[in-house]
Amino acid sequence: MKVRIGTAWGEAPRMTVPRARAMNAPAVVLNEKIYVMTGCKEDESTNWAEVFNTKTQIWEPLQDPGTELRSCLIKGVRARQGKLNVKVCDKEHMMKRYVYDPEQRRWDKFTLLRQRVRVRWIDNVRYSCNHKYCYWYDSELVEWRKVMGLDLLHGYVMAEITRHAGKLLIFFWDRFGQSDPNKKLWCALVAPERSHSGEVWGHIEWTDVVRTVPQTSTFVRCVVERV
Repeated sequence: MKVRIGTAWGEAPRMTVPRARAMNAPAVVLNEKIYVMTGCKEDESTNWAEVFNTKTQIWEPLQDPGTELRSCLIKGVRARQGKLNVKVCDKEHMMKRYVYDPEQRRWDKFTLLRQRVRVRWIDNVRYSCNHKYCYWYDSELVEWRKVMGLDLLHGYVMAEITRHAGKLLIFFWDRFGQSDPNKKLWCALVAPERSHSGEVWGHIEWTDVVRTVPQTSTFVRCVVERV
């Protein structure tokens, strides 16, 4: 690794562990220090991420962020407001953001939703979904968590979520071939319930096809009206 000192370039001291995928290991500069992570084995927790002090010319390991981050695929790293922002994708294809505070030497985790549709509130809990899963927001853990018990819907493409009588109405498309002229819009009424373990389970009360439309149709908006 080369670093610039003044107007000249020189070789930096070796990192504490070899990084076989060093070319893909993200590096970012923050407060005259160079932060490098991944590129080594996941079990090398004490050295999974390290920082190079350009003044002292010394490498130091960062606090271990935990096995969850070390096993994720890093999508990007950047410095922002004096902290490191690490965007990752976990094994369940959930996008998450980890923030490292150099002064506190602490990692914080935030769950992001890709392609998120509208957010709905039921009993002071936020619900939303992307094209594949339905989620609820855990205000204590400060992250989005998957609503359990909806495996029946995972083979479809979710289009919209709304609220009706204290329950969730989830609209989703069926899987269709390119040669099919039409596609079906389904709807499911789901009653969310918080379990003793802290999870939220969705109980599907009914599901059915509500409309068959041309394949080129798109879902714009859902409005629930009283009859």
